[in-house]
Amino acid sequence: MFNFLKRYWFLGVLFLVALMLFLLKIFFDNLSQQGRTPLSSWRGVVPGKDRAEGLVNKLGAPRRQTFEDGKLALEYVRGEELESLVYIQNNTVDLVRDYSSRDKKLADFKNEFGRPEGEFYGPHAAAGFKVFVFASDGTAAIAKPDTGTVIEVWYFEPTSLQNFLSRWGTNFTTERAESF
Repeated sequence: MFNFLKRYWFLGVLFLVALMLFLLKIFFDNLSQQGRTPLSSWRGVVPGKDRAEGLVNKLGAPRRQTFEDGKLALEYVRGEELESLVYIQNNTVDLVRDYSSRDKKLADFKNEFGRPEGEFYGPHAAAGFKVFVFASDGTAAIAKPDTGTVIEVWYFEPTSLQNFLSRWGTNFTTERAESF
């Protein structure tokens, strides 16, 4: 055994160096992930990951439950004002539409996520609002381009722009229509 180690000592050293590099990578990857909230989370709710059963613990009981486009829609309010709609599909949070982020500006989203992957006209196009989609970050903001006023924020599982459009933006257009 001693002769084997003496003869092939470089393999032992190489193995130890590789093992140390592997352990350091794991350590630094875990360190960088600690304390980070996924970009597409809202009030601790992570679309694509959180289950419907856990919402009561995080958000309380919804005011009302309805079905929209084959998905369960849970309506949450703050006081008398609608705060959010949480859509559930296959017992998992699919989409959160947040109406309570009106203190944010479009510039806040651009500063955090960079340039939007897409800009579209949606249900509020007649009032001058556009949908700014940051699909890879799991966020979309409905805002006025000239003032930066945000009226609604969507949170979803990060995806491609094409997948976002096929799942949630089927009625969005690149051309402004006066009546949407």
